[in-house]
Amino acid sequence: MKTSFEKFMASSAVNKVELGKAEMINVQLGAKEDLIKLINDAAKSVAGATKIEDETAKFSQQFNAMKTKVPDLIAKNKATFDKMFALKNSIDNSYAKFQAQLKALGVPKEAVADLEKALASLKETDFYSLQRDLEFNTKFLEQYK
Repeated sequence: MKTSFEKFMASSAVNKVELGKAEMINVQLGAKEDLIKLINDAAKSVAGATKIEDETAKFSQQFNAMKTKVPDLIAKNKATFDKMFALKNSIDNSYAKFQAQLKALGVPKEAVADLEKALASLKETDFYSLQRDLEFNTKFLEQYK
C-alpha cells in the first residue's frame, strides 16, 4: 500500500515534455543569437580598451621620464632651501646685533628706516613663503624617488 506522500507525489508528477526538432532548432538559434551579441559587444569594447591602454602606456612613459628628474629636483630644492635658511639666520642674527648696537648708541629706529624697508621687502618678494615651499617640495618629491 502507498503512503500519503507517495500518493501525493504520484498525483503531482509532471509528464515529461519532449521537444520536437523544430523547437530544438529554435532554442539553439536563440542561444546562437545571444552568443553572437556577446561576441559583438566584446568586439566593440576593444576600441575603447585600446584607447585607454594607449593613454596609460603614454602616461607611464611620461611618468617614468619625470621620475628620472626627481633626484635632481630634490637636490636643487634642498640646496636652495638650505641657502635661503642660512641667509635668514644670518639676517636675523645680524639684525639682532644691529638693534643692540643702535640701542647702546642711543640711535632712534627712524635713523635706519631704509633697513626696515629692506627687511619688509623680503616679505614682498616671497622670500619666506618660498622657503616653506622649497621645504615642502623636497618632502613631496621624496615620495617619488
